[in-house]
Amino acid sequence: MFVLVEFAGAGWLFRVYFRMTLKIVNFDQITELPLGADYKHIGKTPDRRYIFGGVAWPDKRPGFAVVVLMDTRKHFEDNDICVLAEFESYSIRELIRQIAVLDGQYMPDRWIGDRKHDAADKFLREVDMDGDKDRRKPKFMLVSTPLLEMDNFYKYALDEIKRLLAKDKRMLHLKDSLIINYLSGIEEEEIGEIKYGDYPAIEALIYAIVSLQRSVKRATTERKLPTNLNRTYKMRTGALR
Repeated sequence: MFVLVEFAGAGWLFRVYFRMTLKIVNFDQITELPLGADYKHIGKTPDRRYIFGGVAWPDKRPGFAVVVLMDTRKHFEDNDICVLAEFESYSIRELIRQIAVLDGQYMPDRWIGDRKHDAADKFLREVDMDGDKDRRKPKFMLVSTPLLEMDNFYKYALDEIKRLLAKDKRMLHLKDSLIINYLSGIEEEEIGEIKYGDYPAIEALIYAIVSLQRSVKRATTERKLPTNLNRTYKMRTGALR
């Protein structure tokens, strides 16, 4: 929806259009709902740009899929994030099919994970073929992340989760997620020995959180209007989109 605002000055009439977001979401109420709950009864569907999914394939422990939502309001140095739903399984086929279900229910902007996993790629194609036969079955987009190539990934991931869970500056709401159990089972002296695949739940969570944070930050930066040295805004003409 666009709103037209007119103002006059120096004999000129200026017309400025502002895009308004009509979707109102009560983030605080959503954080109180149980995992997997439908939140449509407490507000309109959140902007999907603030919803990401993360997936890590099974290895030493079950594969994991998680959907997270970011609050549009700033809180401390970042925006709050809460877990909406999750699923784990040693079966790649079962995991992918459940991701398709979660994708249809929460409609995340994208899913973040390893696209180069051969077995997962085979089952992803299988789901796509099913979707062609039955349009009610949703297709989802899986996007890779630079985190997959990071050295000392777990040192970064666990430190970031610890920062977001700080008691005096909590910005991550895990609810009763299985991730809590995995986090509590890690001893600090073990962190340097943990490898990719040891805790898919933690990997999926960080993939989703970090990618969502970067996406929102990039979009916010790009929306800033260019300014001259005298701080007056430049006017650009063109069709509205």
